[in-house]
Parts: sequence; structure tokens; C-alpha cells
Amino acid sequence: MSSPQPWVGPLSHRVQQLAPSATLHVSQRAAALRAQGHTVVDLGAGEPGLPTPACIVQAARDALNRDDIGRYTPVAGIPSLREAACVKFARDQKLTYDSQHILVTPGAKAALALALEALVNPGDEVILFAPYWTSYSALIRLAGGTPVIVPTRAQEDYLPRMEAVRQALSPKTKAILLNSPSNPAGAVWPQERLQELVQLSARQAVWLISDEIYGRIVFDAAEHTSPASLSRDAWERTIVIDGVSKTHAMTGWRIGLAAGPANVITAMTKLQSQRFTCATAVAQHAAAFALREPPPVADAIKKMTHAYQQRRDAVTRWAATLPRVTCHKPQGAFYLLLDCSAYIGRSIGGIPIDNDITLANALLEQARVAAVPGTVFGQPGTLRLSFAAPDHELQQGMERIEEWLRRKTL
Repeated sequence: MSSPQPWVGPLSHRVQQLAPSATLHVSQRAAALRAQGHTVVDLGAGEPGLPTPACIVQAARDALNRDDIGRYTPVAGIPSLREAACVKFARDQKLTYDSQHILVTPGAKAALALALEALVNPGDEVILFAPYWTSYSALIRLAGGTPVIVPTRAQEDYLPRMEAVRQALSPKTKAILLNSPSNPAGAVWPQERLQELVQLSARQAVWLISDEIYGRIVFDAAEHTSPASLSRDAWERTIVIDGVSKTHAMTGWRIGLAAGPANVITAMTKLQSQRFTCATAVAQHAAAFALREPPPVADAIKKMTHAYQQRRDAVTRWAATLPRVTCHKPQGAFYLLLDCSAYIGRSIGGIPIDNDITLANALLEQARVAAVPGTVFGQPGTLRLSFAAPDHELQQGMERIEEWLRRKTL
């Protein structure tokens, strides 16, 4: 007698319609190939290739000696971290908050999710600018909202035309979600353009959700401006998302920040109390030390940003030599968006390239280089490369991509 099949109950429509994180999928496939003995260069991961500064790690070690380190923290975060966040926002974004305006979350993605859940009702619309970080649209849908995409172009520095934003606004618009410097294009919104957006959103009393996680990673003459800093009205309508993942090389510590009007932060804190309880205690103490940026931390950030700029310069010079590929020089973050649309419809190594997804898969399987297809960012025909990888891996990845494109294209 055969064994009975296990019962598989129906799943929610919510999860059935949800795609897994594309960036994590790429990294997982790269890890699987490594486990099989292949040498894979991972340029798909969205995290620093540099270690967390040693002094921050030591702050975590010191926190382990606290008598209360094994207990739950306040839902909104430990007082010292919320106070340090206020110092950080005043120093870096010229924003004045006190602790009631700050929520500490298990990563910036959690802060984004909580902000959307606190603001968005079923049927509400949230405006996004393409290319956008792949999780934005998923988080909007999980909150019951509808993403409304406003396209941008490389020729216009990946900044939207205000007329396109006006056309996207409707009576259902609840919020505009922006990201500067942006993932994946590295676009940095100039203050004048942000001012236009703030004024436009004010006419319809639309919320602004400003993801500023890459705010300190800017190059050349670019300057990061928070829309919340432009007027009192903007401050009252903006939820700022930040954290320690990128600037402080602390992705795995999972500490995010949300800052905004007290009523919204209170609502998000209530949601967090039911969803996550609190962020990890040890990581909170390490982040409190990191955000105050004593000289060793400030020096480490300066060195990391300098390293990213050198890598940015190297990869953009290299990309300019690739056949049939174009790219826009990023002003911030640590990604390069390669326009590979000329390869769609061709064959590489015997594999028909129908779109950027098959292009990314072929690159990984044949050249053993992981990159993320632009379709998941709302920018078909492109590939996103991270230049936060260690120098030797970045160099090896560039060499493999160039050899692959030059020798195997039909």
C-alpha cells in the first residue's frame, strides 16, 4: 500500500502573487554554483564588500556584558539609539527630530513595510520612479496598494519629468516613494527638483516616503538632500527611511530607522509591536555607537566612500569599452546599470537571449558572473552590477563579462 500524500492546504492570494526577491535569488544561485565547486563572481549582491568597522564590532562585544542584553528592548528601540538617530539626522540631513519621531526596525526594509502599512488602504496608489528597487512594488502590494510607475531615462539622469508626475497623480494617490541616491541607477535628486516634487505633492496633500539609505554614498559634486528638510510642510508629510546597512557596512546587523511625524511613528510602532516586537538588542547598541560617528567610525566611512568612488570610476571606464553596451555614470550608491538591450534577440554561447532575464542567467551559467536583470527594477534590457564587491572580485568580474561578450555573441 502506497504512502498517503501529505495534505497541502491552499495558500493566501497575497503570497501566491508575490515574487521572491530577485537580488537574493541571484545570490542564492551563485552560492549554489560555488557549492558545486565553481568559482563565481557575485556582482549582484546589494551590500558592501567591505567589513563592518572593527570599532563597531567592539561596541557590540562590549554590549554583550550588559545585564539586560538578553531581554526585549522597547518596541521603538533603545533610548541611546533613538537619541543617536536624532544626532545623525541633524548632522547628515539637517532634520530636527526628538526620540518620539524615531522608530528602530529590523532593517530598512521593515521600516518601509511599516510605513506603507501605516499609510496605505486597499485601493490607494503609490507613485514609484523607474528604475526602482525591486522590493518597493512588492511592499506596496502587500500593504494593499497599487504601484503607479513613472518612467525615467538615462539621458535625463534618471530623474522624472514633473509633467509625468502630475499625470500620475490621481484622487487615489496616497504617497510618492522616492530613493536618492537610487538603487539601481545611482541617481541623486538635486535640491531644485526635490523642491518641485514637494510643491507638487503639497497641492494634493500626498505623503512622501523618502528612502535615504544611500544618503552618505555620493560622488563628485553630488549632494544628498532630504525632502523633509525643504519646508515645515514637507517635514510634516515625509517619512524618512534610513539605517546602518550601507554607509556603515552593517547589512547583516539588521538595523533600520524611520523618522517622521509623531502620529505616523506611533502607528508604525504599534504595527511593529505585533509584527516584530523589536530589533536585536546587541545590534541596537552597536548601531547607537556607529551613528554617533566617533573619529574611528567617521574615518572608516570616509575611506569606504573613497573606495566606492574609485571603483565607480573603474567600472564606468570599463563599461565604456564594451561592445553594444551603454551606461550612465552613477552619482551615488554603489551600482552600475548597464544598458544591454542591443543583445536582446541575439545568441550568446548558443543560448538565445530573449530578454535581460535570460541574459543574466546565461552570464551566470557561462561566465560565472552574477548580475541582476533590469526587468525586476522596472528597466528591461539592462543589468545591474554592484561595484561594492572587493577590488579583486570586481576586476575578475569585469574581465569575465568582457571576454564573454566579445567572443560568444552571434
